[in-house]
Amino acid sequence: MFKGLDKVITNLTRIKMELNSKIDYTFIDLSLEWIKKKANSNLDKRTSKFWGSDARQWTKTIIGSVGKLENQDMNSASIEFGIGQAGNISGTIQNIAKQEGWEYNLPSVFKDNNGRWTFRDDRTGIWITFDGYEGKSFLYDAFVEYMQSNVWYQLYQKAFDKIVRGAIK
Repeated sequence: MFKGLDKVITNLTRIKMELNSKIDYTFIDLSLEWIKKKANSNLDKRTSKFWGSDARQWTKTIIGSVGKLENQDMNSASIEFGIGQAGNISGTIQNIAKQEGWEYNLPSVFKDNNGRWTFRDDRTGIWITFDGYEGKSFLYDAFVEYMQSNVWYQLYQKAFDKIVRGAIK
């Protein structure tokens, strides 16, 4: 009936797919950045450096509509979930950790009969007895806040506005 209508529909469909793809990418990027900043803030509030490590080392990967935020610090899981007797405290994050195979208070030749580590701090010369470390749930709590406070919705709206407004200028 109308000459070229099929071509217009095809072009509009292509534009819609490109916009959706850009919105998804921007939304994932904004979300991962928000979660990373919140997790780092939780770390700042809940702990100081953990045995000289810095759990603020993140890599962010976005492939298609899937994003991944990964902590590169070798002690990040110990900080998140805890270790030893002190880490074996029941709670939501510890239960999740156990379901995922995280084990607490494993036997070690470095522990005494009470399950504690005793070592000498080379900087101070002081002997320290350590029974573990309670998890700080820095990443888990960041994600829970992201979901429960509808941060995801606000970030999606921000991504949508940014991409759509940029496309219609």
